[in-house]
Parts: sequence; structure tokens; C-alpha cells
Amino acid sequence: MKKTAVLLAIALVLGFSLAAYAGATKYPLTQGDAANGTESGFVVVNFPKEGKAIGQFQVRGLAPGDYYAYYKEKGKASVVIGKIKVNQSGSGHFHAMTDEMERPSEGWVWLGIANRESPPPTSDEVILYTKVFWP
Repeated sequence: MKKTAVLLAIALVLGFSLAAYAGATKYPLTQGDAANGTESGFVVVNFPKEGKAIGQFQVRGLAPGDYYAYYKEKGKASVVIGKIKVNQSGSGHFHAMTDEMERPSEGWVWLGIANRESPPPTSDEVILYTKVFWP
């Protein structure tokens, strides 16, 4: 009986731990038209509550300098959400969060990395990108 109770307690703890991380999804970044073949990365996206989105970008293989993270809804212009500083090793990290984002009408958005901020990047300026599904 004690073994069953201990196993049940462990299963409950593991179940709650997994549920706490269930909302985060890791999306690999695909090379876009402006890529030179060495770039790679991923973005982890979490939707912890209605209207809130958290994204963490990790990139590798880029030339040192400033790059820009953006999102794009179908039929709308790209929106730059922040700057990624890439170090001498070609790696960069960016954390973005919003509290006021409505669910896109199509149920998904594009997230990506481009080499300029303004005007918003077009498809031929995208280095890395992915399609993120909105819950």
C-alpha cells in the first residue's frame, strides 16, 4: 500500500510539472531568401494566458551585428518586435513578450529574423523564419 501511495505521489508531481511546461513549443527556424547557408536557430513560443505571448529566439551562424525579430500576420505588414545582437561567434538571443496581442484571424503568424528594421522586412530580406500556430 505504501509503495502504491509513493508511486501515485510521484506520478502526480511529474504530471503537474509536465503541465506547467505544456504551453511552450519549440519551432525550428528555416532559412529564408536572404540566408547564405550557415544560419540556423529556433524560437520557443509560449501562450501562458489569453492575449499574452512570449517568444525566445536563438540564432547561430550569422555575421556579427544587429538583426531584427519580427512577426507577420497573413495579409498584413511585418511588425518588428526587437533587435537581436549577434556576437563575434555568430550567436544571438532575444526575448520578446506582449500582453496585448489578439489571436490572429488565420490562427497562425510568421516569426522571423531579418537584416533591417525599417521599413518592415519583405520576404527577400528574411534570413530565418517559421510559422507559429496560435492556440
